[in-house]
Amino acid sequence: MKILPPEVAGKIAAGEVIERPASVVKELIENSLDAGATRIRVSTQEGGKKSIRVEDDGCGMSREDTLICFERHATSKITEANDLLRISTRGFRGEALPSIAEVSRLQLWTNDLSGEAGTYVRILGGQKERVEDAALPRGTIVEVEDLFFNFPAREKFLKTPGGEAGHIARTVELAALSAPAVFVSLTSGGRKQLQCEAAGSARERIVQVLGTRTEILELEEVSGPFRWHGFIEPPLERSVERPFQHLFVNARPVKDRALMFALRRAYQEYLQKDINPSAVLYLTVDPGVVDVNVHPTKTEVKFLDSSDAFRSLLNAVKRRLGRLQTFVSVHLDPESPAPPRPLAEVGSSAPRALVAPMMPLPPEEPSQLPLTSARSLKDEPFSILGQYMDSFIVLSMPDGILVIDQHNAHERALYEEYSSRFDRLPAQKFLLPPVMDLSEGAFTKIMEQAAQFGRYGLVVEEAGPRSIAIREAPPQLGENGALAFLAEIVRAAESGDGRDFRSYLELHLLRSLACHSAIKINTPLTLEKMERIVRNLFATSTPMVCPHGRPIIVKLRLDEILRGLRRKTEGGGVA
Repeated sequence: MKILPPEVAGKIAAGEVIERPASVVKELIENSLDAGATRIRVSTQEGGKKSIRVEDDGCGMSREDTLICFERHATSKITEANDLLRISTRGFRGEALPSIAEVSRLQLWTNDLSGEAGTYVRILGGQKERVEDAALPRGTIVEVEDLFFNFPAREKFLKTPGGEAGHIARTVELAALSAPAVFVSLTSGGRKQLQCEAAGSARERIVQVLGTRTEILELEEVSGPFRWHGFIEPPLERSVERPFQHLFVNARPVKDRALMFALRRAYQEYLQKDINPSAVLYLTVDPGVVDVNVHPTKTEVKFLDSSDAFRSLLNAVKRRLGRLQTFVSVHLDPESPAPPRPLAEVGSSAPRALVAPMMPLPPEEPSQLPLTSARSLKDEPFSILGQYMDSFIVLSMPDGILVIDQHNAHERALYEEYSSRFDRLPAQKFLLPPVMDLSEGAFTKIMEQAAQFGRYGLVVEEAGPRSIAIREAPPQLGENGALAFLAEIVRAAESGDGRDFRSYLELHLLRSLACHSAIKINTPLTLEKMERIVRNLFATSTPMVCPHGRPIIVKLRLDEILRGLRRKTEGGGVA
């Protein structure tokens, strides 16, 4: 057993904090923001491998602080152990500058205007070479050259200059998003990559950095100690040029798989499978309920109650999406005021080859939904014009035409109907139960949930060391549907991606039941059946998207029709 020499220990410590050029940029920008900077300029050469320069107009440092700041664990941000329980600054460990200086050629200019001159320091591989006066306004400039010149074990793992430049660009973007009121610019190889003027709002900064259109939805909600503010993507359109998910906790960019899963789960009825929603989310929380000292790069946090944080985001996003609905509380033309029939009857007389067997459901009056959109169609009657291609129901309204996907519409209504009576779903037995062979991990997880399957009409039993048999299933699924459903559940069990397995089980089974039960496209419908579908669709909580995230309704506005045909309205008609 030997004590490592200081230069070796220093490189090990530096390697934990400084992984690549982007790590240098991140740490220096955080120091600038903690110093109260209103303008930060970053410039790099060869992806930061040759040089990195960060300039700010922050408070600067005195000569005394400048000489101390390169000592490991020298910091102005905490003074005792209890301060770690309430960290409100981005940096706090006093490791960044010593770590950077240990593996580079570093120069620093700074001035806090407390004396007649500022200070210049040059450090080579952790050793101070020069300290002298410097003339500059208030602020700090740090220039890092030849990163990892004395640490070849780390240098050989760096990517190409272009690859490292990409990491730096993403780091600067996150910094800009975390501080909208600060001017931030990035120049790479002499070319301006990013320039964000001080923004008046987070929305403005998001548009500056990410280039999104302004259709992003603003979210704001307080839940206990958690205050959420942010912007999320409308579920029925890709309003961004490239998908993104950014999370900031007390202005610190972090990665949190659980919270990102809460975001995806809130969207699970709005987006198609494997499409992640874009979002920029800002969480403000008392520093006492979140620990930021859990990772060397400070990119992870730990909440005092992670389940509360999860629920707060899940509910905030679900409520915001719930206010998005446009076509709600719409009634049919008063000339045909027949009450809605049970959902299963809608397609009961359609050709049997095209329609799966229907579950008999008790008739229910559709619930009247609250007004949730800026412009409601509640009091505007419409009439059914007919069916197009035996797949789409066409409606006439005072301000345009609606086209409704009959399968998706019926699927949405059935999904909500089944959700309300999930614990009472019937099942049918198979004469020859289908058998599936599984991996050991999937077999264990499926058998752990066997009782839960049974509650939903799906009875599975052990059929061998790693095999299961499906004894019973809801009649809507049939053998093929039950096998397809179980295959998807097995895939989720084997992926081990951190999802709430029980919730995923319930969601996917409901989707499968609704999809298999709903009338199919290419199915002729009578006017009465189309009417039932529309009535029941508009009685749901989410009439715009099916449970799989596909759109249900397309609207062609009257003004668009008139514009395209070069017509106008006059005297209640068309001229």
